[in-house]
Amino acid sequence: MAHRQVETLELSSDADVAHVNLLLQDLERQEPREDDIPPSTPKADTLFSYVLSKGSLTLLKDGKRDAATTSLISSVVRRPLRLYIPTLGVTLAYAILIHAPFGLVPESSWAPPKLTLIAEILNWIVESVKFFNPFQIHGSNRAWYSYNLVVWTIPIELKGSMLVYGLVAVYAFSRLSLLASLALLGFAALVLLYLGIWTMACFMAGLLLAYNDVYSLDTTYITRRLTQRTQTILEHGVFFTGYYLLCQPAHDGHPEYSLDTLGWHYLTLLVPGAYDKSQFYRFWHSYGAFFVVFSTLRISWLQRFLNTRPLRYLGKVSFMLYLIHLSILNIFGNRIARLLGQVWMGAEESWWDNRLYIPDFGPVGMSSRFLVCLVVMLAICLGIADFGTKTLDTPSVRLGKWLVQRLRMDERVAVRKEAEVAASLPEPLIHAPIPS
Repeated sequence: MAHRQVETLELSSDADVAHVNLLLQDLERQEPREDDIPPSTPKADTLFSYVLSKGSLTLLKDGKRDAATTSLISSVVRRPLRLYIPTLGVTLAYAILIHAPFGLVPESSWAPPKLTLIAEILNWIVESVKFFNPFQIHGSNRAWYSYNLVVWTIPIELKGSMLVYGLVAVYAFSRLSLLASLALLGFAALVLLYLGIWTMACFMAGLLLAYNDVYSLDTTYITRRLTQRTQTILEHGVFFTGYYLLCQPAHDGHPEYSLDTLGWHYLTLLVPGAYDKSQFYRFWHSYGAFFVVFSTLRISWLQRFLNTRPLRYLGKVSFMLYLIHLSILNIFGNRIARLLGQVWMGAEESWWDNRLYIPDFGPVGMSSRFLVCLVVMLAICLGIADFGTKTLDTPSVRLGKWLVQRLRMDERVAVRKEAEVAASLPEPLIHAPIPS
């Protein structure tokens, strides 16, 4: 059976679902805490790697090595701009808002305000230069960035992207066979995963999935021997297995929750020693991400769901939504909760307490007041994310394209594609006379 592949937009939507799940987890708290640093998602890393590598691999499969090489160089130029310009714009805005009048931004333990706005901006510059330097180790359990706790993932995304581009380039110029290259890639991904370097392992896993789909490997060696019904059962089995692994109880620093959960005791014991208490769940989440992405690319009803208009919109604003959600939660979360009646014992009274009181009934996590708070916060985040997409994210993409055009890389890709297509045509066709 031929592969039923989804477009990049649909893949982005799937990654955006992971980002929105992360957002919802944060909104449940209504007030961020210093130890509540949101995690990066193995699922998103795997998906991004798949999307970043598939185009170049397709060119290589078609015999267009020069065009693929130029395309990779173009991607290397554009990727840092795409990741860093929106991130720096959002964090600079937050650094300025810290000094806004009327206490707009509540003081936080992880980013105490400096004495003046000038001192704040200078500190933002120094900290940004140090933190976003890719030649250092980043992670949720490493030193964080004061102006946005979630952006520790951005340098990792950059390093993972460069790893993917580099591996595709090595494949383009190596003399190894496809299967030998995949065997080495898979072995390296497993080694990294068992050494605790799960982020780079997930990027390599996404690259493996791109190889698989571009060269139709599973169709060639496995699924063509199966009936349609057996394929469907297998795809759904892989999907639900992956989601089970992604649902491991993941309380940072408390693996006992996972050990005491039915169905997870022995799996938790199998986590390699390279993962400490704050990272133990990354191991099985990485396997789960691989299985879920692989199966999502093949399950038609999931593809249709991911291609709906709401998820297309999330695909448009998701990056900014990820960047701004914790800052917006810090500014509005506690205030909206108190406005709607959620006033904690011992909290200092404010004039907006209970102004729009909503009775709270229903199970924990689905109670009426919580759901209203969630809807209000989600609406605010989406509105600001939409604005940020138009003012920061989209211009960063345009800047990358403009820079590539200035370097004439797009012209080189087009010329090399045309030359390689012409070289592949039969000789008489190339020199065929023009009809009169």
